[in-house]
Amino acid sequence: MEKEKLFEMAGEVYRNVPAYINLARDRNIDITSLTEFGQLPIMEKKYMIDHETGNIAPEMIREYMTGNLISKRTSGSTGQYLEILWSDADYKRSMIELWLRRGQYYDIYPKDKMLYFYTYNDGNTEYEYYKNTIGINKRLLLEECIEETIEVIKNVKAVWALFQPSVAALLCAYIKKHYEKSPISFKYVEFSGEVLTETVRETAMQVFGCKVADQYGANEVGSIAYECPYGNKHIMRSNVFIEIVDDAGTVLANSEDLKTAEGNIVITSKTNRTMPFYRYNLGDKVKIKNNSCCCGCGGKIIEVVTGRWNDYAVFEDGYKIHSYIFVEIFDFINKITDGTVKQFYIVQKSYRQFDVMLYVDDEIDGEYIERLFLTKLENEHLKTSEFIFRYTDQLFEVCNDKKYMYFKNQTSKEW
Repeated sequence: MEKEKLFEMAGEVYRNVPAYINLARDRNIDITSLTEFGQLPIMEKKYMIDHETGNIAPEMIREYMTGNLISKRTSGSTGQYLEILWSDADYKRSMIELWLRRGQYYDIYPKDKMLYFYTYNDGNTEYEYYKNTIGINKRLLLEECIEETIEVIKNVKAVWALFQPSVAALLCAYIKKHYEKSPISFKYVEFSGEVLTETVRETAMQVFGCKVADQYGANEVGSIAYECPYGNKHIMRSNVFIEIVDDAGTVLANSEDLKTAEGNIVITSKTNRTMPFYRYNLGDKVKIKNNSCCCGCGGKIIEVVTGRWNDYAVFEDGYKIHSYIFVEIFDFINKITDGTVKQFYIVQKSYRQFDVMLYVDDEIDGEYIERLFLTKLENEHLKTSEFIFRYTDQLFEVCNDKKYMYFKNQTSKEW
């Protein structure tokens, strides 16, 4: 049984990885007395962030010190940051099932040229290239840049694109407003990182003239579920083990049994042995149910009830800017300060006033963070706005029904 194997692997982690040793101690749990996987404590994101450097498997520390590991940060779409480490072999292994399904469902393969948008800009370049992929910095989605961006996309001739729904919505809205016929098209578009609405889905299919699919995943563990042509998100059983728990942590169902349930999703990675994630509370609410899909894929399917979403900063003249520009700024700050910003939340109180709530390491000078932030405000509308900084000494929940919100527009401007 799957849980028995995971329980055996977890025992090794709880004996050797400092973050898990501390978690058991803090919860007054004797791991040797436990008899099944569901008795292990649930790891919350706050605890993982606070013990980030202690969550590396001891045998991988040398690889970490010599720079031989893949380093990623959670995307910042939650306003919370966590560095994620993978070995190259484990990362590739985590992607196998996703690539098999892309090929099976949509005829998309690793050799096909792919386009995506990214937030952090290391240096002055606005693009990043790796093998047959091209990344475009999200700063080029600004109104004054988007025409050039569309020209670049047209010339790249990518077979498929990986977009966040809000990015696709911005591109589609501009194209529909300024072109009779879309100048760009793809064979396939995959969405990830935010909740995909039916409006965005249908608009993308119309504008880009292609098939689309939704992928549910997280940088901590990789791909969690993937949408087939019949509209169901099938769990990546080779990559993750899923449990659904209530607010008290009681298990309601998992990806192995025959139960259906709705609640908080708790994830265990089967592939990341460098930075283990065992019974990790991802922060989303999902439904999990038995599979009756016509695509032929086995295992259970899930529906995301709440997840990431984004808003736009809007100004008195109607100018709007994607709020991911703030993610880019804090990515830059974390690059400079070695990940000192653990969480941020920005509220646009009026057209020219923003409140910035920050949770940062105690050792860092807040004024230094503010100076770095203000120097990265290259957009004229933002440069002439007022930013009021506030600090907290712990991670904070913004709003129960929109847990992943990192930005909120409270102006009355409609657009």
